[in-house]
Amino acid sequence: MEYPLLFECKGDVKESDEKESEVKRETGKKPISLNLWWTLFTVVTVASFATRLYGIGGTKTVCWDEAHFGKHASWYLNRTFFFDVHPPLGKMLIAGMGYMSGYNGSFHFNKPGDEFGEHNAMGMRIGCTLLGLLIIPIGFLTNWELTGSLSAATIGSVMLIFDTGFTVINRYILLDPLMLFFMSFSFLAMVKFRTLHAESFSKQWWSWLLLTGVMLVCTVSVKFVGLFIVLYVGAFTAFDLWNILGDLSRSWQFFVQHFLARVLCLILVPIALYVSFFYIHFLLLSKSGPGDGHFTALFQSTLEGNIFHNRSIHKEVAFGSVISLKASAMLPCGYLHSHREFYPAGVGAHQQMVTSYMHSDDNNKFVIKRWKDGNVTSDDFVRHGDLVKLEHFLTRRNLHSHNIPALVAAKHFQVTGYGENGNGDDNDVWRTEVVDGKLGDVVKTMSTRVRFRHHFLSCLLTCTAEDLPKEWGMGQLEVACSPWQREIKDNLGFYDHNWLVEENIKENMPQIPIKEVAPGFLLKFLENHKMMFFVNKRIGAKAGYAESGGQIPIKWPFNMIAQIFSSTEPRVYLLGNPIVWWTNVVFLAICPWVIFSAVYKTMRPDNTSTQNSLHPHFWASTWLFIIWGLHYFPFFFMFRTLYVHHYYPALYFSCLLTGVCLDWITKSSFSKLPQQISPLFQLSFLIGLFSALVYSFWYFSPVVYGMSGEVAKHSNSTHHHMWWLEHWDF
Repeated sequence: MEYPLLFECKGDVKESDEKESEVKRETGKKPISLNLWWTLFTVVTVASFATRLYGIGGTKTVCWDEAHFGKHASWYLNRTFFFDVHPPLGKMLIAGMGYMSGYNGSFHFNKPGDEFGEHNAMGMRIGCTLLGLLIIPIGFLTNWELTGSLSAATIGSVMLIFDTGFTVINRYILLDPLMLFFMSFSFLAMVKFRTLHAESFSKQWWSWLLLTGVMLVCTVSVKFVGLFIVLYVGAFTAFDLWNILGDLSRSWQFFVQHFLARVLCLILVPIALYVSFFYIHFLLLSKSGPGDGHFTALFQSTLEGNIFHNRSIHKEVAFGSVISLKASAMLPCGYLHSHREFYPAGVGAHQQMVTSYMHSDDNNKFVIKRWKDGNVTSDDFVRHGDLVKLEHFLTRRNLHSHNIPALVAAKHFQVTGYGENGNGDDNDVWRTEVVDGKLGDVVKTMSTRVRFRHHFLSCLLTCTAEDLPKEWGMGQLEVACSPWQREIKDNLGFYDHNWLVEENIKENMPQIPIKEVAPGFLLKFLENHKMMFFVNKRIGAKAGYAESGGQIPIKWPFNMIAQIFSSTEPRVYLLGNPIVWWTNVVFLAICPWVIFSAVYKTMRPDNTSTQNSLHPHFWASTWLFIIWGLHYFPFFFMFRTLYVHHYYPALYFSCLLTGVCLDWITKSSFSKLPQQISPLFQLSFLIGLFSALVYSFWYFSPVVYGMSGEVAKHSNSTHHHMWWLEHWDF
């Protein structure tokens, strides 16, 4: 079937590159005027600049998550160490934008609503906006490369331009515009590389393959949700290599060359870049800061100004040492702690409380003593398998457990302080176990992960990460004895039963400079990732969808959520243009049917078409629908706090998909009209579509550029006309 192109140029047109000849070969279309192509591309780019940069300085207060990422940029500029669950590239880029625009890191970004005042923080907001607006020209080029259709490219990009939500999320100091930029560029690079299959190992082929790998690692290095685009490119690469392997006209060596090229550009180079980003991260953040407490004392010792920096320590733990124990998983657990207060009457045994406490003080100190009976060792060092007692330094009561349920973690045993002046009973005895160690291994300060197993109950000393009751728990966490012998669920404490000896005081024992055992870059890199993954799992892990403000994934595509960005006037909300979003939903619903119909028509025995191959729009729709699903459906299986901004990567691909499907369907339909009037109907349809998008954007533009006065849901508000759904709270 002939698919007439809306934007045709009669007469001879000089081809600038091989794109037009490729389109002609694949679709039989006439070449497109370069002047028209560049005109539309320029209009799209200028419209992106206009909608994103207009009124950028209107809100001079901290908006939403700028309180996090602006603060992180300030810490980079001050070289102050901090911890975040996201990789560092995005935050370093924001800090670089601030540095280039003259910001000195002096603003604290304490909370949303704080005014910038005299602090020159707007440069970071403009920098994020500039990268965010480039996403739209990238989307134009992507649809062009996928289909060779100028109308598909224009429709998809105009959908992005005039979406109010996509405009808002790209105008602030956030990681989202940076991640979306790298994600969209990754997809474009992969699509462009796909078109060069006939030019294997050419300079252009290598350039686009390498660029794909670089953009992929940049996406992941901003946010881990960038792994979805990595998964997609990985699947496509496997599919591509399979086709090469199945081509019997090619030699085995040809396949190996392709395989090694992809290993180099899509695996080795990205890994090297990812590690280098963290190297720069640690190099910049050299001073002690608010992130210290997430890491071990040895990690902290590498930070200038930290209490452990340039200290001397006792390397081995000996009997009689005064020690402090800290949960090896760090947050939310802290130090093993006790104080003179008892558990209230009726709460287990009425004995001295033992808890987990985040801050360092003398109530965290215990004396580690040898249990006399059946515990003879050759020296004074504490080793794997030794039987010990832990006597609280200030109260002189022993760490104790018994066959009484813990208060919060009821399947665990209660842990208390028991006895007087260091004298108790046999329930005070614990066996030391070096994690992954063997009998006789010495427990070392700050580096050995050690478990304490109750000698008679065989349970493990565990921070359950459960809050004790506010009435008497003093904001501390429960410590109990876990009977479980293997790791299963977080809420049973199995990431918090390993401990590190942080402080180790023993007279008349030699000391060593802590820098002799301080971790190098690789160990810091691994410890940082362990903590990132651990905290990511814990974020909202126990919260239901109700605690997420009702922002559940099923609501996202239907634009049922208005998320506040700035509560101070002029107020800004993250709310999508309903015309864009609901149009996307329609085409997401009919896309599978359109794809199936195209395949069915090709396979029918009565198909008399001379074009047996599937149309480029078919492949574009298929791949865009798959990548939309990869960026949307996984959130249904994430038991963590979710927000509607998590949908915006999927929204990008759904807008491109709408452009392709709409172009495909309209051209198929209008091609049945007489040739003399078909272009006029196509042009009229597109003018009507673009007019509706522009008008709807103007209609809802106050959520982008600021609202004042009464909120829209009140009938006396000047913005009440925008309140279409009761779900919208703005």
